[in-house]
Amino acid sequence: MRLRAGPRPIATRFSGPHPRRIRLEDVPGEARDALRLGIEALAEAGATAWVTYGTLLGLVREGRLLPHDNDVDIAVMPVADDAPIRSAMAARGLTLLVDQADSVGTSKLKFVHGPVVLDLFFVREEGEMWADYCTLMKLSVLRSTHPPVAIETRVLDGLTLPVPRDAEAYLAHLYGPAWKQPVTRWNWYLSPPNAEIIVHWAELPRLGEKVWRWKRGRRP
Repeated sequence: MRLRAGPRPIATRFSGPHPRRIRLEDVPGEARDALRLGIEALAEAGATAWVTYGTLLGLVREGRLLPHDNDVDIAVMPVADDAPIRSAMAARGLTLLVDQADSVGTSKLKFVHGPVVLDLFFVREEGEMWADYCTLMKLSVLRSTHPPVAIETRVLDGLTLPVPRDAEAYLAHLYGPAWKQPVTRWNWYLSPPNAEIIVHWAELPRLGEKVWRWKRGRRP
């Protein structure tokens, strides 16, 4: 995690009621259905997408979705109009939960299917790296980088999914060279080596408290 100042405003245009947080190990069938339906919807909408973050980590490292994870993650290349994505998701019973955007366009869409949350991260090309952006706290932003990827289709855990061709190198970028080793202590915005917090000055004290609590083994 890196830290720098200078807000990149992201507006949350819609945020519905969040479901109770669950572990995917408690709803394995529903989690796999949400992933399958999300990939189907994105393909129908003509979007370039691939499985990312904890979802890819679990499928590659363990051959399954991570039991302790609580959402499903898909990366999407930007589109001129994301209405076809929203329509295809809705047609499959995925309900829009959060809609975030900045001056460049849509940055993140969050859907829910039954008890399972599905996150779409819109990944933008930025020079030699790609990046996605999402809100952190209320005014700050989390920027997460991705290496440019070529996509291939693989069967993982019985699902036909688009994934980075060099999935191991991609995961090493997201999680570090020790990505194959399970960890017991993890925070989604403080732990990843590919993450950068663009912190708003008004939230520096709050972020400082979160970092202090994290370093002492407390929930931030």
